[in-house]
Amino acid sequence: MAVDLFSRVAPRELPDFSRVRCESGDVTSIAPTELRADSVVVCEDGRGEPQLAIITEVQLNIAKGKRRSWPQYATNLHARLACPVALLVLTPDDSVAKWCAAPIDFGCGEVRPVALSLTGLKPFTDHEKVRRHPELAMLAAAGSRTDDRTALDALVPALRACIEASSTGYVEYVLTALPARAKKYLEAAMNLRIDGYETEAFKRPFLEGEMKSRAEDVLLVLEKRGIEISGEARTRIASCGDIDTLTLWLGRAVTADRVEELFE
Repeated sequence: MAVDLFSRVAPRELPDFSRVRCESGDVTSIAPTELRADSVVVCEDGRGEPQLAIITEVQLNIAKGKRRSWPQYATNLHARLACPVALLVLTPDDSVAKWCAAPIDFGCGEVRPVALSLTGLKPFTDHEKVRRHPELAMLAAAGSRTDDRTALDALVPALRACIEASSTGYVEYVLTALPARAKKYLEAAMNLRIDGYETEAFKRPFLEGEMKSRAEDVLLVLEKRGIEISGEARTRIASCGDIDTLTLWLGRAVTADRVEELFE
């Protein structure tokens, strides 16, 4: 899917490659702290040599900390794989895409993210096309916020395939992003097709990207204020899975004299 999306907006021709594999999202390499991209795919030639690595990030809002972490993702992955690296950022709207696409100048060079607003993807109505590209079909539906029943009917097999594969992230994202009327229609359609399936699993908001950005904001504020951050504290902040707690810590980071005051 990442290669398919990148080919739509790539500023250059893709290199020749024979296969695509998923790479670890861990792009720490030689960095002193853990860095983890949302996903990484690698295009390889027939001998298994990397020809292009595509870092794919889902960015729901403007988070200034990303302007520091994205160049690290790219340079560390380039050092590890010794091939060109591209950064593809998927956003929910054009304003976030414009912010993401701005070149990042870090003194001795720059990183140019390729941003794709999901509002630019048209909903799929062709069932065969949905079967071939289920994740792309779901992103297109979510980005367009469609409530067209032809598109929603075509989407049901893709949702079902992800559910059966226990890969519910895309499904949660779609059902959270779509209008309430479309969400209710899809839930009813899936209940008719999947015995005993509980749609309550999709009720919780899709917050993973927001929590990641909020944690980076907390660390950025502390660093800008010169507050020493231990490895244990950094890990605790980065791994926090509760948006309310991260919001609380962000407020405390503005006035705290020690990082421990965030957790008191």
